[in-house]
Amino acid sequence: MKTPKVFSFTILLLVLIGCGSFNESSISVEKQLIGSWSYIYPNQCEEINTFNSDGTWSQTALDEISSGTFEFVEDSAAGKHPLAVNIIEDNGLADCQGESKTKAGSVSVYATFPTEKTMNWYLSASDESPAITVTKKTWLGLHFMPAVMVGIGFLKELI
Repeated sequence: MKTPKVFSFTILLLVLIGCGSFNESSISVEKQLIGSWSYIYPNQCEEINTFNSDGTWSQTALDEISSGTFEFVEDSAAGKHPLAVNIIEDNGLADCQGESKTKAGSVSVYATFPTEKTMNWYLSASDESPAITVTKKTWLGLHFMPAVMVGIGFLKELI
């Protein structure tokens, strides 16, 4: 009777993935930046900014697609980290605010990470309130892959 073993294994795998041994609080601030961050405008349009570990950046907002590079300074006074985005390409289509124009150049903000899943953007280092707060998009990360691969191997043994 393999069904109880398969069911038990499935529950165990879900617990391992759900709890995980991955501790994001031990990650450097710069590594916390890496990933996709979402902002939902009042009109329910979602803007997604993705920061990659190779220093590249991309943004999607409604029909607009932009890309370029970024610079992030982890060492900063008052916990606000300078973040500069250099826009290299923009398709010029409408963004979440209805603007249809090609954007180019640099945009700078100051970032804080009040939690592992939120990032505040300030227009200047002296601002006390953030201009916006973005939320980290969560995907099934590769750090779970070893547990999944072990699970698949174990499941093949049961079947």
